[in-house]
Amino acid sequence: APLPPADVRERQLKVVQLPPAEAAEGAAVQVYFSDEERWYRGTVTAVNGNKTFTVLFEDGDEDASVPLCDLYQELLEDG
Repeated sequence: APLPPADVRERQLKVVQLPPAEAAEGAAVQVYFSDEERWYRGTVTAVNGNKTFTVLFEDGDEDASVPLCDLYQELLEDG
């Protein structure tokens, strides 16, 4: 799914794509849902053999096949 325009991302949240080295169980991630036009915060709960990840979202939903390209991390503001 295409990402929202940069200005939309900027307003909602500052995110960068999760580096593959950091894509591990316990990683805090953000996943964009284009049909809802919003980001959801979650945690990687499993690394799957087919290069996808299981993510448990804050609202209790779980997605068992999130590709690495959909995993982002929140940029923490300095100060």
